[in-house]
Amino acid sequence: MNEQTSNGSERRRCRRQLPKPTTEVACRPETRFIGPDVAVSVLDISADGIRLMVKAPLEKGQRIEVDLEGIGYCRPLKLNAEVIWSLATAEGYWCIGAKF
Repeated sequence: MNEQTSNGSERRRCRRQLPKPTTEVACRPETRFIGPDVAVSVLDISADGIRLMVKAPLEKGQRIEVDLEGIGYCRPLKLNAEVIWSLATAEGYWCIGAKF
């Protein structure tokens, strides 16, 4: 569901989509993008952002690289993004929102 402001208007500029079942994701913090992959799964994606489940806490404002590939992609996508929000989950992971 898209977020709405208090007056009911849509805040998002782009519609979120569920990832294809074949989508594989990798996420690395900006330490030259050579660190460990912290991605668990893609929750949803849009033209200007992504929501991910990750294994390690990422801070608001932190730069990350998101790699997406799978059936239906012509080639792997490497996208630079900025973490906008991060919340710990009961399962011991973190849910993050990032903009491209």
